[in-house]
Amino acid sequence: MIAASQDRLGDGRFAASQVVKPLVIEFWSAVTHDRRRADYALLLAVGFDAATLVTVRHIVMTMAGRYHLTRDELDDFVVAVNEIMTNAVRHGGGGGELRLWHGGDLLCEVSDHGQGFDPASYLDGGPAPRPSPSGGMGLWLAQQTSDELTIESGPAGTRIGVHRVLVPTDPPISEERPAPPGFAG
Repeated sequence: MIAASQDRLGDGRFAASQVVKPLVIEFWSAVTHDRRRADYALLLAVGFDAATLVTVRHIVMTMAGRYHLTRDELDDFVVAVNEIMTNAVRHGGGGGELRLWHGGDLLCEVSDHGQGFDPASYLDGGPAPRPSPSGGMGLWLAQQTSDELTIESGPAGTRIGVHRVLVPTDPPISEERPAPPGFAG
């Protein structure tokens, strides 16, 4: 989780207004599972708004950076998450909740309580939309910079998932692997 006052929400999350200092981070070490993500460990669950968006984005970058992404993959993941968070602030009622899981891959879900929208046109993989005074490219950019983007939206709000496939960079350690020089097995 993130550094905050001693008060937590009933389910262990911190409210966005409780973020104190962006440089002090207490990562959640307990393995907690969400019923929809049974094979994934919940790394972070935090509320955010316009005032805390940058702090939460930095926390996501730090946490995702632990999982051997290349610099470009990490940047893409963070761009996708940032665009979704920004949309929640601008179009989803002023803020939302972010959850980050790890279970072989990274999953990030952002939900808000806005009025919802029809996601069909945002998931077709078409060309970049024309920018408008209110933006208009956030979901397209999130789709382009993630391995998979899922959108559930209705009158009670929107939930968007960003999926990043993690490719192991180190070969698995086997028992037949020789010990390094100077170490006796």
